Amino acid sequence: MFDSSYLVITLKEKCKEYKISYQGTKAQLIKRLNDYITLNGINVGQVENEEQVEERSEEEEEFTDVQINTPPVEVESDGDLVEEINKNII
Repeated sequence: MFDSSYLVITLKEKCKEYKISYQGTKAQLIKRLNDYITLNGINVGQVENEEQVEERSEEEEEFTDVQINTPPVEVESDGDLVEEINKNII
């Protein structure tokens, strides 16, 4: 069953998925979704498993670091020239 631990955006996405109204407060969305699940005999475990699968797939995304080459920057301060050198540039 849906409860207040779900984010509003997640509740709205589920409402859209089930083609029910996604307007209203968080409490209204939770009630509407739980009523829909009860009336249509949707297995609660099925709904929770879908959520866990989505969370796992998001966690499994891998990102790689990309080196950004930035040129040295010269900054003028109080009339004195200050040179900043990026030592990471090869």
